[in-house]
Amino acid sequence: YAGYTVMAEAVSGATAASHTMQLMAGSTLIVRVRRIYIHAIAAAAGTVRFEIVRLTTAGTGGTVITPSKLDNGDAAAGATAMTLPTVKGTEGALIWPITVGEAAAAPQTEANASGWVQHPYSKPITIAAGTTNGIALKCSGLAATTFDVVIEFVETNF
Repeated sequence: YAGYTVMAEAVSGATAASHTMQLMAGSTLIVRVRRIYIHAIAAAAGTVRFEIVRLTTAGTGGTVITPSKLDNGDAAAGATAMTLPTVKGTEGALIWPITVGEAAAAPQTEANASGWVQHPYSKPITIAAGTTNGIALKCSGLAATTFDVVIEFVETNF
């Protein structure tokens, strides 16, 4: 399958209920999310809850991220992504909660990271083809916190 990543570094997590990142399907291919990785970098101790939520409309006004190909032989992704849309997309069902903890001034280690990974015997998070279909990482908010976020996905026609 054609595989891609969308990556963003130092995305602000200070605003509660913000969409740290959104991933929207393209018009013709189904998106299957394989892995989501979130790494916290904070000046203050705290815990941040993320929710992977379905979107039924795309957000607008954020920073667009072009998906990177895992294989240069693959076509460009049809899916689109952005961080911190100023107008959030319409939220649907909660898919999965993710909690990321952070100790003040702690070394940036894997202890400050969390995410979601497709289990080998389960379905991936699937986004139907259509530009109004997607997911967002909704953040509970923590002052003076930024996040590195990576979403790995494939696109298929079935």
